[in-house]
Amino acid sequence: MRREQFEMERERIEMQRQEMTMKQEEMNRNYEVPNSLKVDLMQPYLNYKAKTLLSRLRPTEIVDYECVKNGLLREFQLDAQSYLHKFNTITKQDNETYLSFAGRVKALLLHYIESRHVKTNNDQLLDLLGVIGLKQV
Repeated sequence: MRREQFEMERERIEMQRQEMTMKQEEMNRNYEVPNSLKVDLMQPYLNYKAKTLLSRLRPTEIVDYECVKNGLLREFQLDAQSYLHKFNTITKQDNETYLSFAGRVKALLLHYIESRHVKTNNDQLLDLLGVIGLKQV
């Protein structure tokens, strides 16, 4: 029982982190944030482990947002396979609304698509695939 609670809490924290990353990516696009500022804007939201990773990067790498982002994803082992596994095994929590759950499903789907380097701007397709994921639960 205690292990299940721990896993649920860990998954909840991971989903919040993923949603935050997704929101940051969206804001970077919407406000056309220059690459030189993206890493600085991200740093206050990083946990201890992520900040430790940044301290090990070379000065030329720490200012490159894509390099930092890829390093963090690699460090936390968030690759396409792990996103697909999470998408296929996600479950609605008892105290979670369906709207919130749908947001988590869509966030996982977006991260999976990005990790496969698929470019899509079709929100309807993402919504449809998210609904398919919801119906499987």
